[in-house]
Amino acid sequence: MRSRVLAPRALRRALCLFALGCVVLARTSGAADVTEWRMTSVAPDGSPSAQLLAELARSFERVSGSRLRVKLRFGGVLGDEITTFRDCQMGRVQLWAGSASATEGAVPGVTVLDTPYLVSDLAGYQSGIRPDILDGPLTKSAFRAHGVVPLAAGFVGWRSISTREKPVRVPADLRGLRMRALPSPLHTALWRHLGAVPKVTALTEVLSTFREKLVDAVDLQVVYLFATSLVEQIRYHTRSSHMAQTAAVVVNRDAFGRLSRRAQAEILRLRLDWAARSNQVHGKLEDELVDALRGQGVQVIEPGEAERAAWRQATAPLAATALRLGGPVGAELIKAVRSAP
Repeated sequence: MRSRVLAPRALRRALCLFALGCVVLARTSGAADVTEWRMTSVAPDGSPSAQLLAELARSFERVSGSRLRVKLRFGGVLGDEITTFRDCQMGRVQLWAGSASATEGAVPGVTVLDTPYLVSDLAGYQSGIRPDILDGPLTKSAFRAHGVVPLAAGFVGWRSISTREKPVRVPADLRGLRMRALPSPLHTALWRHLGAVPKVTALTEVLSTFREKLVDAVDLQVVYLFATSLVEQIRYHTRSSHMAQTAAVVVNRDAFGRLSRRAQAEILRLRLDWAARSNQVHGKLEDELVDALRGQGVQVIEPGEAERAAWRQATAPLAATALRLGGPVGAELIKAVRSAP
């Protein structure tokens, strides 16, 4: 049987099609090696917190050898902190960053990190609430049992009180005020204990709630007063600094388990850099942004020693409440904080 010989034009066409197929196949094969993760946070896009998280995500991509691509979803576009933490547990998102207290539904013990005046300054925070504080055996096991692996904890500012109608100088000034509260038993207990009426509100809804006069006061880090535009609504800001806000970063357990041991180790190493940067950036921003508040016409109230002592005394009973709510995991975390050098 005579073999068929392709004409020059047909031969060139066949070769081109073959080459194109090889390119498509190579690209498809390469794409299959790239794992896509989503990172979510309610941190407003463009805020210092979001920028630091974006840097962390890019670092994860680098240590994966370009086999990991992280898509960023900031500003609460995927939902509030509790909803998105559940999404991370279920694997619908792979990386979650938010208030440590937002994980309480799974790991109630974490609530102790929000104990009022647990630490008194940034140096105390860096010493007591270290990046690996969630690595204690009970704490880590509790997180893993609920589908996530804790990666890091870091400082994102001091919670202080802002109001519109009247200044709050001492705890007694809170009586009767409707206070925005996190969806946390410790936070609602704090405001009830001080005579305020807690109104649980997600961060993404704080501005509209305050603007519509559904709450009278909020306790937010000053960086979030600017990031949420709440600075345009408040008239008074009291630097009570009653609570150091800890952010937690967690990863879906199964997604993390699919990485190589080397990549896992590198990611755990990177948390130290992120926490150090977060502590530094948010610590430095505090005074700068308080000055900016004054520039916006907000009256900033600096409690004197007697007033600060009144805040500490009034909130002291909440330490026992936090330990009761925290159980064995809370006890482990408090021990880690207090045993710091």
